[in-house]
Amino acid sequence: MAVDIQRLIEKRGIDTMMQLVISPNQDYAVGLEALSRGIDPDTGKIVSPTELIVRAEEEDLLQELEKLMFLRALETFKPLQEANPDLLLFMNMGSKFIEICRNNDFIESAITQFEIPFNSIFFDITAFDASRLEGMKCFADTYREKGFYMSMDDLGEDYSNIDKILYLSPDVVKINFGSLRRLENKTYVENMLKTLKFMTEALGIIVVAKGIEDEQDVSFALQNGAQFMQGFYISKPINLTTEVLYTIKDRYRHLMEAHLVEEGSKGDLTRLMTTKAYMIMNGIKSLLDVHKNEEVLRDDESIFKAYPMIENYWFLDEHGVQIGDNHVNQRDFMLKKTSMFQIYSEGTDFSSKDLFLQLYDTILNVWVTKPFKSILTNNQCVTSSIRLDYTAQRAVVCANINLDKINETVPSKEHTSKEDEEDFKIIIGD
Repeated sequence: MAVDIQRLIEKRGIDTMMQLVISPNQDYAVGLEALSRGIDPDTGKIVSPTELIVRAEEEDLLQELEKLMFLRALETFKPLQEANPDLLLFMNMGSKFIEICRNNDFIESAITQFEIPFNSIFFDITAFDASRLEGMKCFADTYREKGFYMSMDDLGEDYSNIDKILYLSPDVVKINFGSLRRLENKTYVENMLKTLKFMTEALGIIVVAKGIEDEQDVSFALQNGAQFMQGFYISKPINLTTEVLYTIKDRYRHLMEAHLVEEGSKGDLTRLMTTKAYMIMNGIKSLLDVHKNEEVLRDDESIFKAYPMIENYWFLDEHGVQIGDNHVNQRDFMLKKTSMFQIYSEGTDFSSKDLFLQLYDTILNVWVTKPFKSILTNNQCVTSSIRLDYTAQRAVVCANINLDKINETVPSKEHTSKEDEEDFKIIIGD
């Protein structure tokens, strides 16, 4: 017996599952994609999203159904974000629903009702035909101005999507790397990936790898420019809790650390690399010690000119809380649209992280993390921190150091004293 779609809507019979979108950078979890399924109010049986959509269209109830799905996704996301403020929500937006909402304030009002920041929401624009392109652009431009982000889903299946990227200029594209890896036409795959990589880098678009089903998919996606992962190998769509979220993050962290080690010398933080990081941080400290006033502290150029391998840096106070915004090196790196992806901002608490903890009540004055994939450039980086002794207000400076650039550029020793080198022997041993 077919589900009574009218009764299902009246009883709010929508169950929202969440699938993680995870990054290989330091904090790992980025966002959640909301995926809806129906629950028959009479039998309790699960109703697939495909069947829901077909039945709703047959009974002219698609608008009511999709609005209910939208609201249930927000309801499910709200408590998760309250416990994890940096989480983002990816919401699938079909072309018909977008047309329904273009001429009213349903979307904005619903999100405001749940007090979810607009810049925590990605509208995941799904497949649409060319006749709807103008409407999609109007929607994307309007809501981007309000502070929302735009994502294009399921790219890589054909070249027709390339024009859509150029026209809509999304913040994120989702590419099914799992499907691409399994295609027999390797020449097509190679050319498609080259085209997409060139476009996303030139336009500053973040790449999410979908369809990740095994470790080979992870390697393939990372080798071809993906910055984030989504798929059954990471997590299936589930009724997510904060505890389960942490479990998945821990499992993924171990996976990525193993992957970085397998990459060889770049993934191995050698004594030479640690030495270079130490010299860089002492050089930055010396520059800051010479010019302690506010004007020079805001002068990114002096630091980035002296140390072009620095991707970004930021200050912490004596309690480990970030002071001011991140200083980003737009001089030496082609950057992504990073404001949406955990580029730390004023007030972020680092008091429980090693880059702050290891500098207090210890003999260390510099700390260097394990390598990770940079969110800014998709290259390997380490984060290093050093104590600043001249002020309690700015107690620590932290910097992300690009390992490719650190090999290209030997840091100057002009700011590293003999006493500094003696201190360093204590840090890394003989």
